[in-house]
Amino acid sequence: MLQRVMGLLYLALAAADGAMGAAPESLRRVYSHLLEPNEHPDYERRAVKPPTWATFKNRTQFTCLRGFGTKDGQLVGFAEELERFTRTHELGDVIWPSYEVLFAKNLGDLADEIKRRDLYLFDIWGYVPGSGPGGYWQQFLPPAGALATLESKLGERWLGTDIGEQDGRYIGGYANQMTPASAGRFEQYLNFQRHFERMGDDLGHKHATLVSLNFGHYFLKEGTYTLIGAETAQALPNNQVYYAFIRGAGKQYGVPWFGNASIFNRWGYKTYGSAGGSGGDTHSPTNGTSLSLMKRLLYSHILYNCVAAGFESGWLEGDKLSPIGRIQQAAQRWVKEQGQPGVMHTPVALLLDFYSGWTFPRHLYWMDVYRVWGNLPYEPGDYLTDAVLDLLYPGYQNSSYFHDESGFIAPTPFGDLADCLLSDAPLWVLERYPVVIVAGELQGGREVRDKLQAYAERGGHVVITAGNLAKLPGGLAGRTEASNATVACGRGRVTFFASPFGVKPQPLPDQPLRSEIDKPLPKPYALEPGVRSRLEQILRSQQLFHLRGEGLSLITSRKQAGEYTLGIANNTWREQPFRLESLCGPIESLRELPLDQSEKGAVGQTPIGVDAAQLGTSGEGKIAGGDVRIFALKVKETGVDEIPHAKPPSRPHDRFLTLRRATSIKEEILARPTFFEHFDGVCVDWRILREREQAALQKEARWLKRQGVRIIADLSSGLNLYPTLRLLNNIPADYEASMAVWADVLAKMEILGAKDLVFTLHRDPENNFTGEQANAGYTSTLTNLAAQAAARGVTLHLRLGPGKPPRNFAEAFHYLAPVDAPNLKLAVETAMLADKLPEKEMPAWLKGRLGIWLVAAPRSDLTSKVWDTHAPLHSVRDLKTTAQWLATAPAAPKILDAVLESQDEEYRDAMTLDRILKRQ
Repeated sequence: MLQRVMGLLYLALAAADGAMGAAPESLRRVYSHLLEPNEHPDYERRAVKPPTWATFKNRTQFTCLRGFGTKDGQLVGFAEELERFTRTHELGDVIWPSYEVLFAKNLGDLADEIKRRDLYLFDIWGYVPGSGPGGYWQQFLPPAGALATLESKLGERWLGTDIGEQDGRYIGGYANQMTPASAGRFEQYLNFQRHFERMGDDLGHKHATLVSLNFGHYFLKEGTYTLIGAETAQALPNNQVYYAFIRGAGKQYGVPWFGNASIFNRWGYKTYGSAGGSGGDTHSPTNGTSLSLMKRLLYSHILYNCVAAGFESGWLEGDKLSPIGRIQQAAQRWVKEQGQPGVMHTPVALLLDFYSGWTFPRHLYWMDVYRVWGNLPYEPGDYLTDAVLDLLYPGYQNSSYFHDESGFIAPTPFGDLADCLLSDAPLWVLERYPVVIVAGELQGGREVRDKLQAYAERGGHVVITAGNLAKLPGGLAGRTEASNATVACGRGRVTFFASPFGVKPQPLPDQPLRSEIDKPLPKPYALEPGVRSRLEQILRSQQLFHLRGEGLSLITSRKQAGEYTLGIANNTWREQPFRLESLCGPIESLRELPLDQSEKGAVGQTPIGVDAAQLGTSGEGKIAGGDVRIFALKVKETGVDEIPHAKPPSRPHDRFLTLRRATSIKEEILARPTFFEHFDGVCVDWRILREREQAALQKEARWLKRQGVRIIADLSSGLNLYPTLRLLNNIPADYEASMAVWADVLAKMEILGAKDLVFTLHRDPENNFTGEQANAGYTSTLTNLAAQAAARGVTLHLRLGPGKPPRNFAEAFHYLAPVDAPNLKLAVETAMLADKLPEKEMPAWLKGRLGIWLVAAPRSDLTSKVWDTHAPLHSVRDLKTTAQWLATAPAAPKILDAVLESQDEEYRDAMTLDRILKRQ
């Protein structure tokens, strides 16, 4: 019977509009490669290495078992529970217990049993910041050695502690505790980061995150996460927008994602075998999330390429499977039988500013609507984000506010085809998307401009409004002002909108705007008609298949050329006709991949108030209300161009940004979201260390170590004989004070793990001190300082440049030779060498003597005399001489030593240095 129905459906598909197999209007580009975390440029730098698909046996695994019994501080019956959940009932191999296991005396035995059974330990949950002892939900510190036990016994099968639903808790409970709550977006980000750094300090800085809003990018940026996922359903946001952000964060930062569907909603939760409670604790088989929605969510997570998926709880009814458990057991068996569905087709990236802090217009955690970072009202760029998401997923704002479950999964007029990225996404990430829509207000700057320009020139399609174009120095595609047009740009194109941010105000009711149950949220702004029309054209051009039918959603997965898996869900409670059209070639074969149907007719199949008898049936060209169907298709693929997989470029090594004025090294790096694309360390002025307490540096050092930030200190600005620091003992009190500063700086360098210190000499005293005394004094002091530095593993680098001695190589050798310390080397300013080529013997002479290049350009006055050796590199056209000098000691670290007034200048110098080094 199934074969006959599928045959009829195939004929209906093949005849659709008489246009099946017609050449598409434009070439459709696809990227069909699963995430490979170990290829990410930050993989080796990270404190925590994310697992790979191989870790999960190259298939979606399933989560289960939320806790174990305890007695007298011991876990009891855990072997039997593991057997029951993972083998008897086949619910999954990813074990998800609460924090009580960390305090069990026999935690090691549990870890041994998990390892013996080839299972995973995942996302240990239950931490509530700010809550003291006295109940289950509290702030806690894992016992000493507990996390190390799990790490040593389970290795990559230990997936970390839970940062679970904490972004929502922060937005709802802590964002407004920060003073001033009206601070700008960068300060809002710092508040968020500090909050979760403290949480990581408590929980061991190896985590999985179960987001409850969409702030996952900021978690993964920290480099301490194994997985990211969301708890869908409950009183939480739309599944598709959730995972657009989650997938985008995972792809951008190289971290896999997992799926989860809750048994809760705003009005209660689903249980089998018990009933009762009141208010939000009301529970019964009919309360909570419907079985239909849970099933649709679960299979969407499989099609989303989640490495793990499952339900929150409720799998068992006594000793037997509940209807919830039967759905999950069947899904696990389905994955084993059918294999992976292929790579989800997400050709569209929505690009938001890194500091945007955008989140859903309304959500569980706060009554105020249209806020970013929990505090700041939406601005026009934020309304653009909302409007573009609503175009892709109409009605997504309704999620959790309607008793009939509207909005948890929205219809997809263009297919479920978008990921959300932040503006620190590197070019190689953008190039995996055929279309990038700038869907929020950017801070702008030259770097993001160059990235978008290069992306378009290499074949991408950028979509941008006038307000964002104005923030890009030099514009895009030769245009600095926007008109409504699409123009060629290299192999790609740019679509411009003349509107500042593509939205216009909408009339609102007279009463204050508020969120209400079972009512849509009023929209203060909507897409301008022309913007909407053009975006619809662009989105349609990226579809491989088009699904006709009211309230339906479509997920497309590509297994290989011409071979697809399609998931179709009916998100209404009425039977709907549907028609599937191929836009990538004629269909050669189609078969349905049967799914378990045990939820149909079960108590709780639909939400309270929806009659399951009115759902209709699924069959030829139709799908029952609340149903999900999955098909395997083969097409004779035409008009499809596969974007080849290219390994991302490596991160730079031995490149340092100079920080001359800073109160916090960490915050300076956080102020530069793309820092690690250009540098792996910073060179900090000595005052940054001198003026900070050791305790503050120790706290910051932990973060710097997790990030793999290398530190070089520079004493050059303080060595001047008078008034600051001296190296000659002609006035004992001043000399002793100077030596105390050196000792303090060296001690603080050790706290930061810094191993290199740049310094200069200074002028001789004007009176009462001979040249011979100065030479002897320098030798004595440098010998003493080199010994102190060696005791801390520090290399000293004597700056060679004009103004202070040494001013040339011969003079430098004059000072170094008498000391003859292996940890005393040269730091050479390239600007002083710009007018002379290196001699042939220079590489041999510099070997073992040169420790650091100080890279900058010179500036001369009207008499052609160099007066500045700290000019930006990018200000000089001809850097051939600089390149030749750098080639004499290519392995030496390079510090950008120019005085750079903005992040744009830092970026331009970093790129200039990169070009110089690539020519070598």
